[in-house]
Amino acid sequence: MFELEAFNIEKNILNQKPRTQAFILNELGGAINSVFGAFDTERDVSQSTQLDPATQARQNFLFGKVQDYMDTSYNKYGGDRYAGFTPDQLRSFEMARNMEGTGQDQYQNIYDTAQGASQYRPDQLQAKSILGGRALDDYMSPYTNQVINPVMQQMRDQLQMDMNKLDEGTGDSFNNRVALQKGQLQSQALSDMANTRARMMGEAYDRATALKSGDMARAEGADRFNIGTGFQGQQLNLGALNPMMSATGAGRQAGFQDMQAYRDVGNLQQRLNQLGADFDYQQDREQQYYPERQLQMAGNLINSMASGQTTTGTQYGNTLSENMGSGAMIAKAIAVCIPEGTFIDTEDDPVEIGDIEVGDIVIGFTGKPVAVLQAHEYLENPDEERFYQITFDDGTSVDCCDMHRVNGIRAMDYKIGDDINGNLITGIITYKGVRKSYDILTEDGGYQIGNVPVNSMISELAELVTEMNKTMRSENDSTTE
Repeated sequence: MFELEAFNIEKNILNQKPRTQAFILNELGGAINSVFGAFDTERDVSQSTQLDPATQARQNFLFGKVQDYMDTSYNKYGGDRYAGFTPDQLRSFEMARNMEGTGQDQYQNIYDTAQGASQYRPDQLQAKSILGGRALDDYMSPYTNQVINPVMQQMRDQLQMDMNKLDEGTGDSFNNRVALQKGQLQSQALSDMANTRARMMGEAYDRATALKSGDMARAEGADRFNIGTGFQGQQLNLGALNPMMSATGAGRQAGFQDMQAYRDVGNLQQRLNQLGADFDYQQDREQQYYPERQLQMAGNLINSMASGQTTTGTQYGNTLSENMGSGAMIAKAIAVCIPEGTFIDTEDDPVEIGDIEVGDIVIGFTGKPVAVLQAHEYLENPDEERFYQITFDDGTSVDCCDMHRVNGIRAMDYKIGDDINGNLITGIITYKGVRKSYDILTEDGGYQIGNVPVNSMISELAELVTEMNKTMRSENDSTTE
């Protein structure tokens, strides 16, 4: 029997890249198991297996390539995995910050104007007496000075002239009679002057009263006008408030619309940038794992070729294969399933796949309600990076292993930009850390995750197990003949 050291595999498999571990189990598990009998326990029958030279050469060639690939260091992706903010997005952020408080001064002025109008109280009109305010003498003085006083002066001058005439026409013998005439003349003149002055002063008082009344009426009219004007001014201020508010609101709305326009354009640019980053990442991963794909094809080809074997010595069996079946062990290594925590569509709310039981109703592959016929649970190696998250343009995503079929195609064969049942793929990432996976078999052979049809792998896994077990039994039978 060949020992593992004969193939120069010096590295611990568990220390290799997760996908390398998966590849070794996927493509070489059958060959290792059939040739060496992993986890061997000795039986009563003694035998050993010898490969024919051609098959041995092919196996050696494949193991040599595997070792070369295992020795290849992991190339960390050096590009941008996520698109950053675009200039338009940053400008929209700045515009949003600058809009803080915009229009508040105008709104404060509007408030102050409205408050001032509501508190406007004009001076009250007061009833005024003619005896108050400006004195009547102020109105009478001009008339007295310009009319009455000159008239009084003329009367005094006339009296003096008359008195002088009496003095010129008399002698000493008539002195007593002249004196009497002067007295009478003077008395009459003073009486006339008094009457005239009284009459003129009365007229002056009446004129002064009329002038003051006119001034009072005009002052009251001016007060009334000012009050009316004040009310009209407040009304004009209040009338201007609505246009001011509308203009202020329109200015803020225009700024907000500009900000939204920059944001929307920036979001579109970021989405396109993200699509580009995802594409570059996917291309890098494709290049990284290209040798593995080639080895996978070579492994499939070599394992499919007929091999000649001769049997001698002690026979060894595989305890794990006896309990589980060699084909089942290898098939499960090849095909993982749906990671724990994934939700399956139902007629009501989505249900976590680990909570689904046989007999439950889910949305089937074709979009119609179907019954669950089988529900399987598997333990996974959390160090294996074999799980994919495929994201679509509507924000939904599907999580499954690399070999699981989504709408009939394995997850590992999809790329960004592909369309699945009307859903455009915008992102693909791989991850590890899964400890349990699940799968369910339904009446129509599948189910849906976020309205995306996903195939059940149980039937395909069963067929693979059957085929592998047949092959192994056939090989075992040929070695015992």
